Amino acid sequence: MTHPEPSPDLILQLRRACDEANRAVIDAIEKYEGDLGEQASAIVDARREHFLDLCDTLAEALLRVGDTTDYRARYHADFSAYLRDWTDIIDDAVKFPSLRELSRRWDAGPNGSPHALPPIVAESDADPAAALDALLRELFSSTADLRIFLRYMPQGVELIQHVPGDNTPVAHAVFTACEVLRVRGLVREAVRRLAEHRPSQFELIRAVATRFAVDLPTVGPSTPPALPVPEPAAVAAPPVTPPSPSAPPTSPVRESPVDPPPPVMPPPTRERGAERPQDLRFPLLSELLSFPGGRWLLSGTAARVRRFGRAVTILYMLFGVVALALANAAGAACVKVVVDAGERSDWFIYGYLAELPHGLWYLTGAPLFLFAFGVFLQRATLYLKSAAETRRLEVAGSSDNGPRESAVVWYARINRRVFRVLTPLLSLLAATLVVYGEYQSWNHMVFGWVQARQAPLLEGYSLGELSAGGISPLPIEADLCPADRDDCFVRTITGGSRDEHQRGWFLPFVGIGLLIQTTFVFICLYAVAKLLFFIGVHVSAISEMGRLKLRLDFSDRNHRMGLGRLDEPLLAALWLAAIGGMWSCLVCLSNNEKGSRFFLAGPALVPANLSHGVGLFINVVLWIALFGVPIWYFDFACHQALARERRKLDQAHAEASADEKHGLEARLKLVDEQRARPHRLRLLLVGWSMIILSVLLPILLWVGSSWHPVEFLRGVLARRLPHGVCYILGHVPEIPRQPRA
Repeated sequence: MTHPEPSPDLILQLRRACDEANRAVIDAIEKYEGDLGEQASAIVDARREHFLDLCDTLAEALLRVGDTTDYRARYHADFSAYLRDWTDIIDDAVKFPSLRELSRRWDAGPNGSPHALPPIVAESDADPAAALDALLRELFSSTADLRIFLRYMPQGVELIQHVPGDNTPVAHAVFTACEVLRVRGLVREAVRRLAEHRPSQFELIRAVATRFAVDLPTVGPSTPPALPVPEPAAVAAPPVTPPSPSAPPTSPVRESPVDPPPPVMPPPTRERGAERPQDLRFPLLSELLSFPGGRWLLSGTAARVRRFGRAVTILYMLFGVVALALANAAGAACVKVVVDAGERSDWFIYGYLAELPHGLWYLTGAPLFLFAFGVFLQRATLYLKSAAETRRLEVAGSSDNGPRESAVVWYARINRRVFRVLTPLLSLLAATLVVYGEYQSWNHMVFGWVQARQAPLLEGYSLGELSAGGISPLPIEADLCPADRDDCFVRTITGGSRDEHQRGWFLPFVGIGLLIQTTFVFICLYAVAKLLFFIGVHVSAISEMGRLKLRLDFSDRNHRMGLGRLDEPLLAALWLAAIGGMWSCLVCLSNNEKGSRFFLAGPALVPANLSHGVGLFINVVLWIALFGVPIWYFDFACHQALARERRKLDQAHAEASADEKHGLEARLKLVDEQRARPHRLRLLLVGWSMIILSVLLPILLWVGSSWHPVEFLRGVLARRLPHGVCYILGHVPEIPRQPRA
């Protein structure tokens, strides 16, 4: 295959195509990062391979030209990482030979300044846009410098909103800036300002100006003064300062063939607080960097973190299977209690398998909760990166003339500071609520899977006698003995640890069961803390109570004030809360059926019942006061900012001329259409489901309700479904249906 001659124009075209392909890869990764399907992976891989094909073509042209320093300066870090990390694409040693050869030369340390550029601009007569592109790449060594220059242009504030952030490669930023300048008709003005503030590069700028028919003032040097030529060893690199429109023009200096080689430019200023690269990739898990295992986990790719999450989920499910097997061996899987009241009798069932928030939940609901938590972390991370890139989230005190701290890095730093202390405390709280509460009631005469070894001893006791151990009124008492609990007796109990063989398995079963329950309670508390921290940061940002500022867009055509991308993490958070609410509802339902309620329990309260009361308190207070109130306040703060913008436009409208009022009226109309709340129906459905499962049903079940829908739900979830599962597995005999009149 014959390749065309690598002319400067061809190299510029290849660069632009390579930058566009790189941008397509980034967009595909952000779009499909949460999708693990084969189709999404195929799309990303196809864009990666197309991207590397173009880069290899460009590398082949640069190798033939012989000057690779420009390419090294622009893409060395990025493409070295691609060649190292994309092993699934670069699996054949014969693929991309030119790119591999360039990478080998770079790693070996090429000679010359990494910022030296080939003289492409002067030879690019055919394509003025390519000439402008090459000129900007030569004049600006970092995206930050380019943004500073654009900011002082006419419409500068709007211009920099379209140009990517400081972390973007210069080639991508220059390409976008050229397009924005062309669309807004500011190319000639940009060339004039470049000539004014970069007189040392006047000849290059004038070569581009002639292609756009721009008449430049005579600011370039005609006869520069003769300068003594120092010895090369005595040359010191002058300090490099970013371009500033307010600075006076510097004295022009022309290079000559006898001049010493230009000094090596220092690397771009690193972002403040970005000394940990993982902060930009995993800001919501930055506290893991405080531990050796966490540093190893986050030092890899996002695929490693996902694989680790799947491994943890599978391991958790295996522990659940082991706990069910031990519960079966210990006789604690299903325990059926038959209560007599004269000629009438009724029954209820409890046990590790029979109680839905325990045995079966750890095989079905808990993995689903872990998956939803992972989706929330992923969606929130993508949102933070997008908001920081578009300056929707910005750190106060970061100016355009100095190092700018990314909002993602700031979030990661604060997250690490908070959760490095909070995570151990949450683990201690989970262990206290579960292990200590169950340990205190280990030998009490109550109905519970931890007390299943005491089950055979409860036969023959009246419910009034058992109330001293902490058993609250049971739902079946309303039909059997509404007047006096002493009229109801425990007739028979099927299940429980009855022989030495079962008692030998009971202690390992309780240990594994409490470990699984403590782990899940910790995960719930940790997830809730992450949700509250994420919401709290945005409440603080919109209220301007901290360094992080949330910039609203009152001209958003989607009428969401620029908050449309916040819907994705919000939806994931609502799903997570709904699943957690389902588990808490099942806990309330199970404890209500076996008499472990906190309310209506009488004066004899044991710590286990107290922990269940804390569970109800968490349902009501946490979901309403700590989850609902911040969201409501966030919406309220957005409307306050909207009202301030409306008053500002009203005042401007009152003072404007007749010609200006038409534009202000259009802006006022657009401001009136802005809303902070999402319009998506699925968000509303999931939100209401969360409220019902997390708040309404637990309150009705714990306080007590004779409402028919609640009674029907209790009968299905607490009696029929557990009994059916236990009967299928052969743990308890079938009991004939008896009316509960």
